Amino acid sequence: MHVPPGEGWDGRFSIFLSQASLIPGPTILVVALVVGGSLIYRLHRVVVYPWFARWITLVLLGDETIEVGLCRHWPYGRAISGEIKFEEFGGRIGGPARERFIGWASEFHVLYLAAELALVTLWWPGWKNTTVASQCVWSAILVAALALVWAWDLQASSLILDRGRKGYAPVS
Repeated sequence: MHVPPGEGWDGRFSIFLSQASLIPGPTILVVALVVGGSLIYRLHRVVVYPWFARWITLVLLGDETIEVGLCRHWPYGRAISGEIKFEEFGGRIGGPARERFIGWASEFHVLYLAAELALVTLWWPGWKNTTVASQCVWSAILVAALALVWAWDLQASSLILDRGRKGYAPVS
């Protein structure tokens, strides 16, 4: 698909819609969107988020984490002591506070994925901006957005940790 120079996201989407009718059946489009979205979500959960979660654990519980070396930083294969403590503290929270934190967790993944999808579309063949420089600028903005989502995730995680340490009991 050729995107005319200077077209923004709304122009790209309009061009896409006008050419979608050329696809031999809407089923292919739906399948492509589902498979592509599912793939990006899986990559997020398997590749990106384990690193973000481990960094959050080390920022919040680094002094209480006994592992050293690569085992401390590599997020695959085994939970570290800080993650186990974090799970214990989170499990102590009940009632409306627990529901609120579960809602936040869902929001984080949606925000992470939105930025990641935008990054993928910036560099996907056929969806390029007019210049590599503009792609780099937008990429930097999206990476900054990911950093802000991570910072918000860190804040919510610190609240969960605080609530769990104070022993908030389930509300009947």
